[in-house]
Amino acid sequence: MPTRDCLREFVALAASLLIALPVAAETISYRVEIEAPDNLAAALRDNLDIVSWAGRDDVDEEQLRQLVKTAPD
Repeated sequence: MPTRDCLREFVALAASLLIALPVAAETISYRVEIEAPDNLAAALRDNLDIVSWAGRDDVDEEQLRQLVKTAPD
């Protein structure tokens, strides 16, 4: 029966797509403290990605690693 075969193929495709979906990464919250003279601290707060991302609720561990990696020493 063509309809039954189509339904079976659809179910198989849907199941494979569900298996292929990535598992949602656990989010992380963090805080950045800057110890520097006021004018330098303000410039760092305004320009560092790791600072601007600190208030977001969708940062996962891999994103935080990348932010740390790209932050200047």
